[in-house]
Amino acid sequence: MLIMPCQYMALIMLVAMDYANKQGNPMSDMNVNQILAQMRTLSLQAGGHVQEKGGNTDFSALLQQSIAAVNNTQQSAEKMTEAFETGAANISLADVMVSTQKANVSFQAMLQVRNKLVEAYKDVMNMPM
Repeated sequence: MLIMPCQYMALIMLVAMDYANKQGNPMSDMNVNQILAQMRTLSLQAGGHVQEKGGNTDFSALLQQSIAAVNNTQQSAEKMTEAFETGAANISLADVMVSTQKANVSFQAMLQVRNKLVEAYKDVMNMPM
């Protein structure tokens, strides 16, 4: 199972856009939309979901879903840790460590996406009109 592919793809997209802008070749809206569509397809395939044709995904809804998924991952890891600490027989230390690391990695990815979004917002706000 992949750890929060939406966060990784959003971070990769932001980094790619930043790199293209620094190289003097800003990505057009068409390129961005094509890349986003490919990323959504890959994300859905990785998650085992069926892609719905048509309709645009709202960025804020996608971001909210990603944050909710990170929250669910962290809550699941915490529940597993508590169960292990109370002596549940069906939970091993390895399972607890893996779930805790998944939660940590997903949270760190979310922080990086947030940092890139704040940086992009600051760049846009500092642009002369």
